[in-house]
Amino acid sequence: MMAKNSNSKPFSVNRASTIADVEQLLSGLEGAPKDQDLLLATSLKRRQLGGTAAMLQLLATWRRQCYEGRLRAHIGAESPRESQTRIKNFLTADHGLFAWALADTLFSSDGETDLSSSARASAIARLEGMGSVERSKRGNKVFLLCVDHRRRFATPATLYQPATSDEDEPALRNRQGFKSLADELRTEIGGKTGRARRGRDTGEDERLAALLRELVTNTHDWARYEPGRGKYERSVRGLRIELHNLDAESLGELTAEPVLLEYLTRTETNMGERLHLVELSIFDCGPGLSAWRTRETGDASLSVDSEYRAVLECLREHFSSSHEPSRGIGLHEVLGTISNLGGLLRVRTGRLHLYRDFTELPYDGAHDKDEPFLQDWDTRLGLTQAPQAAGTFYTLLFPLPYG
Repeated sequence: MMAKNSNSKPFSVNRASTIADVEQLLSGLEGAPKDQDLLLATSLKRRQLGGTAAMLQLLATWRRQCYEGRLRAHIGAESPRESQTRIKNFLTADHGLFAWALADTLFSSDGETDLSSSARASAIARLEGMGSVERSKRGNKVFLLCVDHRRRFATPATLYQPATSDEDEPALRNRQGFKSLADELRTEIGGKTGRARRGRDTGEDERLAALLRELVTNTHDWARYEPGRGKYERSVRGLRIELHNLDAESLGELTAEPVLLEYLTRTETNMGERLHLVELSIFDCGPGLSAWRTRETGDASLSVDSEYRAVLECLREHFSSSHEPSRGIGLHEVLGTISNLGGLLRVRTGRLHLYRDFTELPYDGAHDKDEPFLQDWDTRLGLTQAPQAAGTFYTLLFPLPYG
């Protein structure tokens, strides 16, 4: 099947996927026309810590900015069998599946051949597997998506309770359900590290489960809708968790980001020759944290300082996605949990690129409300304006302790 009106110059994303690479690409998206296609690498290289999550946010930003554009992959005039293999490999990659879920189509690299029909079966098969943590696992990674504009895949059983009827609003799993989810995730990604499960801190498990539930609840309550305009036409949310088994002598090769390198070096001193590090990202394609707080339809009307203050207000004590203290732990408590885990948090939302290294600055909840407890990723002192990014992406790094 031949596609019509293919764009001659797609927005090209190559295989490099460090955080710095993605930030540069985000700058290139600003002002892109609404019908610009995306030409996406089928696989990634130089995939350093946090790079995959950053790449997903780039894809979400392209879809928001170029909502009439089409997704292309480096698949050309191969034989049907070779083409199908390349399509399957593309959709096995987390960034490929995420892009397909947003675009709902797939074209060849030149934009002339519609591959959507061939891609659909592979994509749906993988989405169907997301009803189970075990089936969602790919090596040492688990990827779970809620594809809101596809009813069948909007509420995977890993994150949601079964609906009693088609009319009911879907409900997230309860606290015990997220406790089970946290345990399954730990088992699936940590089961082959040689770490004993006996003697594990059950309080830590419960805190991790509460963290997961609060952040996923935020995506459900806020990220599916644009303030004042109703549901997004296409919306994808979810989580990604990966275990990194790092050689302490090669930390400098794992990232070029000073923030991450300092965190790894500080954490490595307590872990020995091998550093087993969990990378957990919870993300959405919604309006962003400041819009959640201000109910504005976008961030352009706010100064960067005002946007930053709105983000901090979201993280203040007792602020929860539900506005009901009995329902959620509040994002404030999420920070306390990360501090207890000895983690690092990266937050990318709107025009802000923020972080906190809790090994350097532990969080005890006694902070002054004006304290800049999230620092700028680039300067670590002042506040800079990053390229506009869609959604809210939390990426958490923390060591997996021995049991």
